[in-house]
Amino acid sequence: MDRGYYEMSINLMYQFEKMGFSVIFLEREYDSKIIEDQLHLNRAHNDMQYSFWHSFYLFEMKNKLVFKYRERNTLSPYSWVSNLKTFDKFNLEHIIYFKL
Repeated sequence: MDRGYYEMSINLMYQFEKMGFSVIFLEREYDSKIIEDQLHLNRAHNDMQYSFWHSFYLFEMKNKLVFKYRERNTLSPYSWVSNLKTFDKFNLEHIIYFKL
């Protein structure tokens, strides 16, 4: 089964000292022409991702807080596929960099 896809993305990032943000736009279109493969047949989606981060030192270790928002809109001839694959979400990450 061919579940290949074409994908185009644009990434923009800006960083100033210990802070920054990025915006990612992603467009994907699936190649599947298999009628039985309703999940991939004539499916495409647009994905927008935004993130903001701040780096700092705490107890002599580098830390990074990242706030992310992601929104995906899926186009499909089948409403159950669009409902399944369309979403939006927020993530909050705390990264600690250890030295070995």
